[in-house]
Amino acid sequence: VFMDAIHTNNGDVNETAGDGLMVLFLNEDKRQNALDAARTALSIQKETSRIGHEMLSLYRPLNIHMGIHSGRALVGAAKFSSITGSRWTYTARGNIVNVASRIGSLATGSSILMSNVTADRVSRHNSVKPMGTFKLKNVTDEIEIFKLLPDFRTRSPRS
Repeated sequence: VFMDAIHTNNGDVNETAGDGLMVLFLNEDKRQNALDAARTALSIQKETSRIGHEMLSLYRPLNIHMGIHSGRALVGAAKFSSITGSRWTYTARGNIVNVASRIGSLATGSSILMSNVTADRVSRHNSVKPMGTFKLKNVTDEIEIFKLLPDFRTRSPRS
């Protein structure tokens, strides 16, 4: 379900770690990038809820928490070396990655939270609800956080 939504909305899975997933949207149009990320998150939220209800008798409810932030990241190969050897990885780095992760850690109850930068880019096409300003771990400035509400229009603004 995740991979279908990510692929359909022009995203690339960059990294997985434990139960976490980092997805990049690399469209040069910043607004379209944010809309693709929002559409992906809402699709994952909807399908996870559907599957959860179908499997309720077998499993406990599955909650997926997502954080979205927009901006430039350093994307490319990185080499990690130690006395035990070295390892190359292709990843995204920078404050943007940290902020997105911290926003996701604030999410509860399968919510989708986003930064004010992303909310500004999607608010013409999505309903967003201000959640307040938060101090995030290892982030200098407080960040205004918005909740993405599940009423996303199915058509792209370019359609």
